[in-house]
Amino acid sequence: MNRKISGILCGLFLLCAFPAAGWGTVIGWTETQPTGGANSKYWISVAMSSDGSKMLAAANNGRVYLYSGGTWAETQPTGVTEDKQWFSVAMSSDGSKMLAAAFNGRLYLYSGGSWAETQPAGAADKPWNYVVMSSDGSKMLAAVAGGRVDLYSGGAWAGTQPTGGAENKNWASVANSGDGTKKVG
Repeated sequence: MNRKISGILCGLFLLCAFPAAGWGTVIGWTETQPTGGANSKYWISVAMSSDGSKMLAAANNGRVYLYSGGTWAETQPTGVTEDKQWFSVAMSSDGSKMLAAAFNGRLYLYSGGSWAETQPAGAADKPWNYVVMSSDGSKMLAAVAGGRVDLYSGGAWAGTQPTGGAENKNWASVANSGDGTKKVG
């Protein structure tokens, strides 16, 4: 199977296919985007399943879109009717779990066929600026701009900071290993 990576430009996505044997020579680039005037969107985040068959894309001051089965469809968390300032999305390796973060808003998790709000205990709207997910979707990490990092594991959220770290950091990005046991920010 070809490996695919995606690039974000204002208005469209470019998929790049490589030979199955490795990175080698690029086979080709393909433009793809959701229908319905999506080319006017400012795409801010994209996530992809490990085989490239599913993509989740977030438009800043817009909506969330899912690519699956060769087509794009809008997918919005339950109860979200207005455009949001989506800032980051993450996806499990099989595409069955997805996490979307709204800046100055909430975190939303897609699992088992539906979206639900998921928040650390006592958390109000926060400037979530980056989310990541383990390969199986059981561990998630969410970073707050000028704030802390929250870890989801074992069915619950908990604040986490580097040893000796101050509470408020300006987290620009976070990442974790496939199994979610190692994290970097």
